[in-house]
Amino acid sequence: MLSPDTGYFTAMDFALPGTRRRKVHEFLELYGDAYASRDPDGFVFAGHSNGTYMMAQSLGRVPAMRFDRIYLAGTVLPRRFDWDRLFRDGQIGRWNGSTWEPGTVRSDRGVTDVPVGLLCSWLRGLGSPDVGTAGVFGFEHTAGLPIDEARTLHGGHGAPLERPEQLERIAAYLATGAEASVLTQDEKGPPERRSETVAGPAPFGLVSRFVGLPPVAWGGLVGVGVLGAAGLVRLGRARGAGAAIGTGVGAVTLAWAFLRSI
Repeated sequence: MLSPDTGYFTAMDFALPGTRRRKVHEFLELYGDAYASRDPDGFVFAGHSNGTYMMAQSLGRVPAMRFDRIYLAGTVLPRRFDWDRLFRDGQIGRWNGSTWEPGTVRSDRGVTDVPVGLLCSWLRGLGSPDVGTAGVFGFEHTAGLPIDEARTLHGGHGAPLERPEQLERIAAYLATGAEASVLTQDEKGPPERRSETVAGPAPFGLVSRFVGLPPVAWGGLVGVGVLGAAGLVRLGRARGAGAAIGTGVGAVTLAWAFLRSI
């Protein structure tokens, strides 16, 4: 089993397209090293957050890459991610002798996942089609595909991985495919927790969709910049250019530190 350490990936790192795409190259190198010394028909994948992005981007770039089973927690992939193509192209499954056996995908979601529901939605509104809100709302156009999205858990970005028993069931799925579609009584809960069409609690779901509207996403970004600049101009007129510059540098530094810490 490989447990690569790609370092702590902050919100700022993820928000920058170039930075998040550079991580894909690290994943490709890890896969290539494993491929050289192991049987690829035994490869499975488990990833959380940006790890799911690295895996999906790698599959898209390298048609020869494949996994027998794929587990996603808090995925940052688009809702319309093309799983159908990956299954058609034989990238999810394994060879059993001369017979191809299609694999499976399992995606567990937290219905109040802020990084997915807000940050990814906002980035899509800014024009990043490679990320999205499937980790909250689920994937679209998956009818007939062996994709299990039955677990829509109350909680945030780490909800699918919080308890030891969850990790045990994930490990069982990766090792044998067991419990791919079996829910415990706790996971079943009320209907809104287990429905594959759950859109998250109404307020959170509405806010997520709202921040993803391009006019809202760009308007918010430009608005913050305009308000900040206007405030610095007023400060400069009242207290001098030095005070305005110092305040601006301090605000940018604080914002940078905050985004680098989440």
